[in-house]
Amino acid sequence: MNKKYNIERNSFTRRKNAGFEISIENIFHQFDNLKKAVIDASSVIYAIKSGFFSLLTENVSLITIPEILEEIDSRDVKIQVVALDGLTGATDQKLVACAFQLNLPIISEDRKILRAALDKKMDYFNSLMILNFLFYRRLVSEQEYRSYLENLREIAWYGNEIWEFGVRLFEEMRLKL
Repeated sequence: MNKKYNIERNSFTRRKNAGFEISIENIFHQFDNLKKAVIDASSVIYAIKSGFFSLLTENVSLITIPEILEEIDSRDVKIQVVALDGLTGATDQKLVACAFQLNLPIISEDRKILRAALDKKMDYFNSLMILNFLFYRRLVSEQEYRSYLENLREIAWYGNEIWEFGVRLFEEMRLKL
C-alpha cells in the first residue's frame, strides 16, 4: 500500500469515467497509438514547467489552433499550427472541433474540453497521463518520472482521484515493463 495516497494495488483494474469504464489495456492501446495529438495551452504550460515538454515534442507530433498559440509564449515551441475552415465558437470549441476533424486525440487540463472529447468518443489525455505515456514508452526512467511528477504536483490542480489514478497506473506499468 502506498501511504501517501492510501492506494491498494489490487483494487486497480479499471477507471470509471463519466459512467463508463476504461480498461488498462485500452489505455495501453491509446499509448501505443499516440503519435499525433491536438494540444491545449494549459497542457503546453504544464509540460514546460514540469520539464518534459521537449520529450513530448520529440515523440508526439503536436498540433494546435492559432488562438492557443497566442495564449502561450510561442517561442521555441515545436507545435504545428493549423487553421481549418469552418471552426467557429469559443477557443475551446474550436480546439475540440479541430481534433475531431483531424481524428486526433486531445491533450488538455480543461474539464470542459475533456468532457467534450469524451462526448465525441475521442481519446484524450491530461499532462499526468502524458507523463505516464512517456514512462510507458520507456522514454523516461523511474527516477526521471518521479522528478517530473514532483514538478507537476507543484503546479497542477488535479483532484485526489486523478492523482491516485495516475499513481496506480504508474505502479501497474512498473510491474509490466
